[in-house]
Amino acid sequence: MRRYLFAVLVLAVIGLGSLPAAAPAQGARPASPRAWQRASYRSLTFQVPAGWPVHDLASEPRRCARLDVHAVYLGRQGEHAACPARAVGRTEALQIEPLDNRRPAAPMATRATRLGGEPARTNPTADVERAIVVAIDRAGLLLTASYGSDPTVARHILATVRLPGPGGSGPDSGSGETGGSGGTGPGAAGGSGGTGGSGAADPQGPRPAGTKYWGGS
Repeated sequence: MRRYLFAVLVLAVIGLGSLPAAAPAQGARPASPRAWQRASYRSLTFQVPAGWPVHDLASEPRRCARLDVHAVYLGRQGEHAACPARAVGRTEALQIEPLDNRRPAAPMATRATRLGGEPARTNPTADVERAIVVAIDRAGLLLTASYGSDPTVARHILATVRLPGPGGSGPDSGSGETGGSGGTGPGAAGGSGGTGGSGAADPQGPRPAGTKYWGGS
């Protein structure tokens, strides 16, 4: 009898050890990247996670501006881009292109806001599209910062945007809101109300030389 009970106990312990580990909590916020790279398109400078590739669509006309992979796309997507028949979901990505109100995303930007110290327009339904769309009329640029379930990284990226000239904040400006880990980025851009600040400070402090500069198409 004792041998039987001992065997049952051993089997129970083995069974408990084979159970799968508990799944992570649903809705967990993504970690903010620790390393960032600085890039530029026309007069606009910004920062994105260091591991993201930066694609100049003017020199890559077959490149599809996919918002379901981590990447930066500069310029308009080519007419003959090799895009998949169906993209699966969305994740954090960024596209910056010349502003054209005939483009599908531009009419979404109807709410007044500020970005990089400049008056801008953003989409009030970002939580539906899972993308923050910002049109900067003076600079003639349209930004689309997509995300999956949490807009933290997208807002963080937008908080680093800089524009030169009157009202804009230069690359070394320390004024305005910061885009630190878990921050909300530039005020109303993709938010639920009021206007943002006058630009954003570098989330990682002053950056060394090595900025990537890209031309516009």
